[in-house]
Amino acid sequence: MIVRLGMAPRIDAFTCEEFQAHWRSSHADVVSLLPGLRRYQQFHAVLEGGAPLLDHPGFDACSALRFDSLEDMDAAFAAPHFLEAVRADEAEFVDKSRFRGVVGSWRPDRDADLGEGGEIQVLTLLRAEPGTAPTELASRLADAEEGDAGGAIVADRDAHEGRFPVTADVVRVTGHQDVGSALAAAARARAAAGAATVLGQHVARIVDVPPRAVDPRLEGTGA
Repeated sequence: MIVRLGMAPRIDAFTCEEFQAHWRSSHADVVSLLPGLRRYQQFHAVLEGGAPLLDHPGFDACSALRFDSLEDMDAAFAAPHFLEAVRADEAEFVDKSRFRGVVGSWRPDRDADLGEGGEIQVLTLLRAEPGTAPTELASRLADAEEGDAGGAIVADRDAHEGRFPVTADVVRVTGHQDVGSALAAAARARAAAGAATVLGQHVARIVDVPPRAVDPRLEGTGA
């Protein structure tokens, strides 16, 4: 299974709170109907005084979409539902001209799935230093953790060919029960990065949106 992590800033007309309200309602409704979508997770910034806890990472929307294959992902984004309903809703609240993303695979520290370990999630976007493979960087970050559920989305550069530029080599993701432990984990990730470049960090509350598209393989079966 592949993971497509997509990120984009909100348009200026929306506050952070207004943006998140639209994202978890109207936008979640249309995206959840994408054909072939297996899982849809939104990462809503934890706000303090209407702003993110850490320096703004350059995006407000951050979501993980999972598909069985690259072909299924491409089909979903070529489907009339995406080209019409999803794009129309995106234009209402997201600046897609500054979209960025990562397509790759989830590499758990142990057996935790993406988004597990607690409501509060920390995402750290990194570019590996020269001579270091993304998998090596992911392992180094895992070794610095203190038992919280986590792992990394490791970019597949081949999967970006003909699609969109790769934003990060590794996106470290850990789950936490409270904001304090999340901020401590963010600091550990920065320290463990070493010579790698930290491109941004996002402390977020996860929203799991159930996919609602009908599997074409089940149509007419009564399932």
